[in-house]
Amino acid sequence: MQIGIFNHVSYMDAFVVVWAFCAAGVTMHYTQFLPILGPGIRALQNLYLPKEGDKAKQQSSMVEMIRQR
Repeated sequence: MQIGIFNHVSYMDAFVVVWAFCAAGVTMHYTQFLPILGPGIRALQNLYLPKEGDKAKQQSSMVEMIRQR
């Protein structure tokens, strides 16, 4: 498993990275419901950060999601 961090220069670069590397992005849970970008975010099959107040629990949940994928 490799982790890459990309600085988005445009909205299209996320699609290029997914196409080129078969990558999965990590994003906040609410982004899948954005009016215009939401369908594109869902199409990229991102991993959504769990909505939790405890940062340690959120981090462990995210690590588990990455392992399952």
